[in-house]
Amino acid sequence: MRKSLIFASLALIVVLFSCKGAASKQPVKTQKELLEEALASSNTPYARISAPKDIDMGVFDAEHLVKSVVMKVNNTGTDTLYINTLMPECDCTTLEISDSVVAPKSDTRITVTMDMSEYTPGKIHKSFSIISNSVDNHVLHIGLDCERK
Repeated sequence: MRKSLIFASLALIVVLFSCKGAASKQPVKTQKELLEEALASSNTPYARISAPKDIDMGVFDAEHLVKSVVMKVNNTGTDTLYINTLMPECDCTTLEISDSVVAPKSDTRITVTMDMSEYTPGKIHKSFSIISNSVDNHVLHIGLDCERK
């Protein structure tokens, strides 16, 4: 009886450790992958914003201290994207949007204008934020890189 109890205990320990080892070999999913799976399996409509993370504004010289670029913002979701607010980091940046309501699988344009007249020469990094109803990124931060000569 005692041998049976020891054998059963050892068998249980082997099973537990083999299960633990098998579980630890499974890849860990990222938050983004988990969200993708949940959205794919859901019939609920959702809005999703997609835009570049950084914009290179280039070099500003003494004769050209104000520059503008146009960036595209996509709605890769299945419901309407509402861009509620555009928030520049400082007064040197102005933002204009062509349409703050973006249909699914459509896009809009944001004109980013920077005035570098108040800055001394050198590399400068600024940013702005887009606040929307995006399911996975309600506040999207966009970096602006530039250099004043």
